[in-house]
Amino acid sequence: RGTRLATYAARCIENEILMHLRVTKRRRSEVSIYDPIGYDREGNEIMLIDVLGSEPNVIPDQVVAREEVELLHKELRILAPKERKVLELRFG
Repeated sequence: RGTRLATYAARCIENEILMHLRVTKRRRSEVSIYDPIGYDREGNEIMLIDVLGSEPNVIPDQVVAREEVELLHKELRILAPKERKVLELRFG
């Protein structure tokens, strides 16, 4: 009522994407870098991030952000060209 079709369509598309991301998030079997993988001699938990080697300037937030962007691009490829164009125009 009183909303434009483009606004309604954008919200529907956004909702579908969010629902799809929720479903795929449940299905994926990725391991968090903060998951405990064992204990050291003193009994402290050892997390995966503690044993992973990385460049000094790479921080976990950047890694997570990069993975999310890659996932978004992957999911966008599934959409029809028209739907993809709407999202690109809406969100840049």
